[in-house]
Amino acid sequence: MHSIRSKVFLWLLPLILTTLFLAKSYYDVREAQATSTVQQLALMTATLGARELEHFFHLREQEFELLSSAINLCDKESHPFEETVTSALRLTSGLSAIISSGPDGLVTHVQLSSNHSNRHVLQKNIKGQYILPEAELDDLFHRYQTWTAKQSTYTNQQVALLTDEAELKARGENNSERYRHVQRKLLDVRERLKSPYTQVILGGASQAVSLGLPFNMDTYIFSRPILNCDSGNLEGYYSAFMDRTLLEDFVYSLKEELLSNGIVLSEIALINERSGEFLTQSSTLNPELLKTLTPELSDSVNVRQDIEGIALRLPIETSRTLITKTHDHINNRLHNPEELAKSDPKSGISLLMYIPAAELQRRCDQILAEVVIWASVIALVFTLLIFLLAQSIAGPIIHLTEQAESLARGQHRHKSVKSRNDEIGRLLHTFENMAATIKTKENDLFEQATHDTLTGCANRRALFTYAAEEKRLAEQSGGSLFVFMLDLDHFKNVNDLYGHKTGDYVLLEFAQTVRKLLRTEDKFCRIGGEEFSLLIAETDLSSARIIAERIRQRVEDLILTDPQNNEFKITVSIGLSEWLPTESFDQALLHSDERLYTAKRAGRNRVIS
Repeated sequence: MHSIRSKVFLWLLPLILTTLFLAKSYYDVREAQATSTVQQLALMTATLGARELEHFFHLREQEFELLSSAINLCDKESHPFEETVTSALRLTSGLSAIISSGPDGLVTHVQLSSNHSNRHVLQKNIKGQYILPEAELDDLFHRYQTWTAKQSTYTNQQVALLTDEAELKARGENNSERYRHVQRKLLDVRERLKSPYTQVILGGASQAVSLGLPFNMDTYIFSRPILNCDSGNLEGYYSAFMDRTLLEDFVYSLKEELLSNGIVLSEIALINERSGEFLTQSSTLNPELLKTLTPELSDSVNVRQDIEGIALRLPIETSRTLITKTHDHINNRLHNPEELAKSDPKSGISLLMYIPAAELQRRCDQILAEVVIWASVIALVFTLLIFLLAQSIAGPIIHLTEQAESLARGQHRHKSVKSRNDEIGRLLHTFENMAATIKTKENDLFEQATHDTLTGCANRRALFTYAAEEKRLAEQSGGSLFVFMLDLDHFKNVNDLYGHKTGDYVLLEFAQTVRKLLRTEDKFCRIGGEEFSLLIAETDLSSARIIAERIRQRVEDLILTDPQNNEFKITVSIGLSEWLPTESFDQALLHSDERLYTAKRAGRNRVIS
């Protein structure tokens, strides 16, 4: 009997070895998949983070322009400069302080913003001190001189553009590309006539400490001259410090995003492209090692042995262009190589993401534990199967032996053998249930990754996927694509007045209202907060504008109720543009976003195309 059981074991031994080999192969595949998943998550998070940072810097630039318009004393009733600055600063959310100084650069007034980050700041008295370095003061004065010298040129350009505008209107070409080009040029010339170029520098760590601001590292400083309304003479300068705590909060949010996707060990930092210095705190990264490697890093997600992990560096283009735009006109006057280096447009920042090898190892250990558990379960099942097979083979022989012994003793006993169920069928059924469970979980995860849980709309990640597919189809069919940006007006007031629960209710009602007006193939997505985007194919500008106006009107007609059953209404501003074949989707979104902000500035509750 023992010999028969040994033979059964030897017969099934190749099957056991094959199972172990498959378990090892499964582990290798899952290990490679885990590494690839981490790499893709890191790249996707870094890319989206870089885009969000570009939008962040663009908003700060727009805020400074808004602030500059608000403190333009020549366009308003006369008020004390300090009162005007205080009121203007309330219009911003990303600036920490504004400092005014005389023509000699000595500080005359300091005003801190009411941002959350300044709530514990004790303002320091720095009147009579220099807030900007001498080189930056010289640059500001040169901007003023250049602007003064070009006034007649700008005036002549404005007259010529106004003439072109009148001629185009007379010919009925108000909607032509030429007319829009003239309008943009005219707007640019008028802005140049108002005041000199803005100076933007990346620095100011010591100045921030002097002001008592809640950070002690470099930030962006926006500066402009103060002009006399009547004579146009230089009366001083004003400088605004960007609230860099918002950058630190953003870096933290990226870490939280990685953590929500299962990446526990990670480090994200912002670095100065020119100096390689860290602009945010880092506890894991080795500054000295990365400073030597930073020029070599790119958007590659390969594991590097020299840094024991994955490191990506993505430049923030908007942070470069902020400085590039303000240096184009001064490079011609710089002859000293040291001065030229200071005016290098590459003085922007980059987003650096680091995933240590320990994170990859942690995931591999989890997979190994999972494989060991399942391999142990399978081994136990096979052991039981061997035992049952051995019993099923040896049982009849024992039964025949007993029958023979009974016959030898003259006895005639009949012992029936009980039937047994097959364990293999049950084992397959178990694996089928496990596969179905995994498939269901994968579908749920995909749905969560591509859709907004509140409104049911596709999210920003899905929007870019849809855009790539729609662009491919449009290129094949020769059709056109239109990109809409929709933003609920004064949505913050809804949250402040009625609470976030009512705000969620408003977002859901808005999304349902818009979806009822769209075709099945139209792509309606929630980008974030109260901002939505719409991608429509196979239409023209006139039809796209009709759709946008229909959405705007339907939203305006909505009657909503707060928790106390008080009725209130909402409105929406919409910017739309055609996605041209030569543009990337980011550019198309930017154009629609610009039109959206034009609609906001024009009074909200309107469509700008």
